[in-house]
Amino acid sequence: MRHHAKILLPDLIEPELLHKAFFVAQVCLLLASQIALISLFFGILPNFTSSLHTSWLHMHTSSASAMLCASLAIFLSENMRFVQAHQLSKILAGALTALASASLFGHSSRLLTSAGRYPYFVQATLQGLTAPGLALAFALLGASILFICSSNSLSGRIADLVACGLVLWIIILLSVFMLDRMQVSRSPGKLALSAPTMACLLLLTLVVVLRRAEHGVFSILLGSGIGSRMTRILAPILVVAPILRECGRARLLNSGALPANYATVILASITIGVSLGLLLFLARFINRMQSEVQGLSFRDELTGLYNVRGFYLLAEQALRLARRSKERFGVLFVDMDNLKAINDKLGHSAGSVSIVETAKLLTKTFRDTDVIGRVGGDEFVVAGQFEKQGIATAIARLRSVCASRNHFADNCFSLSFSIGYAETEHTGDETLKHLITKADKMMYEEKQQKKKAG
Repeated sequence: MRHHAKILLPDLIEPELLHKAFFVAQVCLLLASQIALISLFFGILPNFTSSLHTSWLHMHTSSASAMLCASLAIFLSENMRFVQAHQLSKILAGALTALASASLFGHSSRLLTSAGRYPYFVQATLQGLTAPGLALAFALLGASILFICSSNSLSGRIADLVACGLVLWIIILLSVFMLDRMQVSRSPGKLALSAPTMACLLLLTLVVVLRRAEHGVFSILLGSGIGSRMTRILAPILVVAPILRECGRARLLNSGALPANYATVILASITIGVSLGLLLFLARFINRMQSEVQGLSFRDELTGLYNVRGFYLLAEQALRLARRSKERFGVLFVDMDNLKAINDKLGHSAGSVSIVETAKLLTKTFRDTDVIGRVGGDEFVVAGQFEKQGIATAIARLRSVCASRNHFADNCFSLSFSIGYAETEHTGDETLKHLITKADKMMYEEKQQKKKAG
């Protein structure tokens, strides 16, 4: 009966999601480092690798070293207590960015990789990162790690900008990788990335996004508002769906199973269907969230019954419906007799319990179609299509349920009510406020009679 809800500001990060994001980031970081270590180990033993005949071990040694460097830099950046660890993280990220940038800008030049100009490990690293796209990915990854924990305005904006560029570039590389793996198009060898390289890039990019979600623009992924929930649902679909569509389109065209125009029409129709499905899903999701928000604004926080605003809104609608169908309409006013005594003797917590139990008795007694509200500290109102005989039966049932509760309950307080009732006349000109006033007056008379009787 009572509605429990977490009240969080939409622009604040939800702590539970933050803990889950941290756990996922740690798992992704561990997986990326393990894949890089295994690839690096088998890269040192080429004879053993060739005997396995698996593409999952085909990662260049320099790429595996760069993956380990990035993983270690991210891990050290999480330890903010030690300045040395944070500085070492900056050094590793800066070195990765510098080497990747040098390989990127010197890709078309033979000066950087000419023998004898640089030490062997620098030449090997540059040669390993000269694959188109891979050097840019490592440069963006290193730059993102440099600013991964920035929260002030300028460096935070730079971090968000670099992280967004990294995500966009990884999506491009993923598209190329999937097209190549599906054998849709045969790219030159330098364009194709190995499976472990692509997996590590995806994992480390996800770690960067989750870490930036604590400070920057990606914080919407961990928010508690409606926009954050929609983003968490739609982001994977919007990322994966276009890639799958283009892969399917290219596969259909290359297979020759359908003419080009038919393939285009079929995929366009599928895209329209998916878009309409997402639109309907969003509409239902927003309507449900709106209903929840309205429910919270119309409900009493303690009892879960309608508050004054919710009661008047729904009771007015019920009154208009009764007039339209020419049905009798009545209002029941219920006031607790001993709430002040319970508060004085047992404390306000016991008084709150008695209010909640009264709300439960009312909910148990009356119909689901009746509007039940708490309009005061110890005052409740019930409105619905009642006749005199029916309301008399309902009042008797309420008193009987209350007496049964007082007899079997272990609490050291009992419940009792003063009840007033008013119904529409044959003319049907009474307003809801007038009916409540009449019922309140009748309830007050009953309460005074109880006081006189002691």
